[in-house]
Amino acid sequence: FCQDGSYRLEARGIAVCHLAQTDPGTQNAAFVRNGALVVRLSGKEMELVAADALHIRGAHNALNALAAAACGLFLGLDIVSIRHALLDFMPLEHRIEPVDTVNGVLYVNDSKATNTDSVEKSLTSFPGKNVILLLGGHDKGTELDEFAQKVSATCAYAICFGEAGPRFAEALRRVSDGRAEVVEEPHMHEAFDRAVELARPGSVVLLSPACSSFDEFTGMAQRGRVFKQLVADLTQKESGR
Repeated sequence: FCQDGSYRLEARGIAVCHLAQTDPGTQNAAFVRNGALVVRLSGKEMELVAADALHIRGAHNALNALAAAACGLFLGLDIVSIRHALLDFMPLEHRIEPVDTVNGVLYVNDSKATNTDSVEKSLTSFPGKNVILLLGGHDKGTELDEFAQKVSATCAYAICFGEAGPRFAEALRRVSDGRAEVVEEPHMHEAFDRAVELARPGSVVLLSPACSSFDEFTGMAQRGRVFKQLVADLTQKESGR
């Protein structure tokens, strides 16, 4: 739809800025090249900041940053201000939100990820990392085969909890060549405790449930706050040793 729409707009003489992970080769584009965010308007290129300097994680968030920067440049904002804004922008609560690092393990609250597509995007934020994924909650009945393939290919562990836990675990165990070890726990706090046991320095414990939260919480915000409190309690416990 976007590609067809852009062709129709360009045919009418309307300038279109193409947003992409790699250079689309058009006069107006926003893309990533050699790890840097680049905007090109009317053929003039402007390199902004390194993608890994952003506080927001993931390839999808790099595209979001590019879209905002391209709009700002088109409206005449100066490039220095845009660079500062990109580097200063912090993750929103419950959206791939780094909570704390404890004993070399990064704990991340992505409670807003209430569907499988959101989780898949979140997993692009930690390439090559030992990811321990906390999955589960109120079961939406989502088709899981393709999702299970992606989780099994990218995570070290998938800890499934809540009402949806057994179905997620079953789908993950059906993946014949997956590398993720599947663990089941009844509730989120028990899933968290198991993640702490399994984590080692360099691991990422990621709450990205792919489900709504109503089997255990009043909403995704409460679920995220409980997760953050569990991390805070762990931090306090470890600092007292």
